Amino acid sequence: ALADAGDGGPPLLLWEPERADARRAPKRLLRTLEIAAAALLLAAYGLHLYRLESERGRLQAELQAESRRAAEARALGQQLARSSEALGVLRGMLEQPSPLQILNDLTALMPLDSWVSDLTIRGRSVEIVGQAPRAADLVATIEASPMFGKARFRSPITLLPDGHVERFDMTLEVKDRAK
Repeated sequence: ALADAGDGGPPLLLWEPERADARRAPKRLLRTLEIAAAALLLAAYGLHLYRLESERGRLQAELQAESRRAAEARALGQQLARSSEALGVLRGMLEQPSPLQILNDLTALMPLDSWVSDLTIRGRSVEIVGQAPRAADLVATIEASPMFGKARFRSPITLLPDGHVERFDMTLEVKDRAK
């Protein structure tokens, strides 16, 4: 019991032991508290489930957004692969000299008193059949050029009946531009 310090009246009782109805009151109070605790527990569990459901909905929306982004990234990756492949083809074409460029460079290399009667281009390999006063000098001229190399005769040089011109049949390779 607590006594009121102010006016000297009867003390304020918070709990009084051993009263007959007081024994029932704690049991009722305990039952009420148990029911309230159970109700609060159910409310807390319900709130927890509600929050979990809200979080699940948010995560599903986020997952859908990320799935769309992933699909876009895959599409961009495929587009990049196709573009890289096309770029590789174009680079390969740029590295390969055109037949007109090969013809132009061979024309510049050939002496004025020589001519080509047959020219075959297969990739980087060039075959030339022609006539020149000094066919053996063509190998050194071709090897010295920045565009051609590996010049060699495919058959022996033959002297034509006039005795001044030689017939040749040679092959050479177009050099890589990177080298």
